[in-house]
Amino acid sequence: MTWTVSLGSTATGTTARTPQPSSASSVTRSTGVTEIVCDASVVLKWALSEGESEVAEARALRTAAASGRLEIAVLDLTYYEVANILIRSRTWSSADVTRALELFERLCGPGVPLTARSRGRATNLASAHGLTFYDAAYWAVAAELGATLVTADRELLDAGAGESPTAAAARLGLELES
Repeated sequence: MTWTVSLGSTATGTTARTPQPSSASSVTRSTGVTEIVCDASVVLKWALSEGESEVAEARALRTAAASGRLEIAVLDLTYYEVANILIRSRTWSSADVTRALELFERLCGPGVPLTARSRGRATNLASAHGLTFYDAAYWAVAAELGATLVTADRELLDAGAGESPTAAAARLGLELES
């Protein structure tokens, strides 16, 4: 599957770089491929680059998922976090945010809800590591799925919750986008 960049211009005159499949079919989700959980700090890099680090690495993960080499799961919470940041940036129209969320859902699925078990685990992780419940929820769901959490959040990385986009892209041998 090939990807094109499309969402039009933002208020600052730059083009928002959001993945859009060039074919009408949805992303094929394969079995037996590496699965990761990405938090909002990684997903946002698929759409925003200004002032962001590890953009190429995050986008390499996105491309690997689009090609079926990697499965990316996100929490249902991710869509709220991403939409909030894009809307508050004041450079994205509501229509652009809606399209971006639809594209992210096509790539990652509807988002994993917290179960009673993952809520309990998240509460314990938040208390034990001084994390927000939001951040601990990503860690808990990744653990529940037996997947690696990929995050650019320094507090999660310092707590040993997962790996950075750079580490994940290197471990998976992904080619970085320029």
